[in-house]
Amino acid sequence: MADALVPFQSNYLIPHNTNTASIVICLPGNSMGYSGSATLALTDDALFLTTPDGSYEKLPFQIIRRVRPQNFTGIVIPMELGGAARLVNPLEAAGVIVEYQFAGNFISTLTFLTINPNNAQAWAGKIARAVVVWNVKNQTPPTKGTYHMART
Repeated sequence: MADALVPFQSNYLIPHNTNTASIVICLPGNSMGYSGSATLALTDDALFLTTPDGSYEKLPFQIIRRVRPQNFTGIVIPMELGGAARLVNPLEAAGVIVEYQFAGNFISTLTFLTINPNNAQAWAGKIARAVVVWNVKNQTPPTKGTYHMART
């Protein structure tokens, strides 16, 4: 029951042991094959992305290799507004790219928009701190592709 989900802001779910959470816009290219609004949550040992239908992707901190904020100004994203699908171009679009490695030498990415550049920087920092704290607490030895925070 470690991954039990509880309601968050009426339409979303997050793990019951969440430390911090926010609604984000997930971009295509993740292993779930999902794009659209989602909830991002940090627990003591993982980063979770949950969709409105309750499916989720759990990224344990030991597999996260790199986190970097990214400017997505100019991106066009599909959103439902007023009951109709529309293409939206946010004035300021910023987000975070999380690179992780489940097995072998394959690096996957989870990319999400926070819209506000300050929120993107803050989320990148929160994830980075959580990964470092987890690694220190669990005395995880450095491995090839060890986590690092990209400088922007």
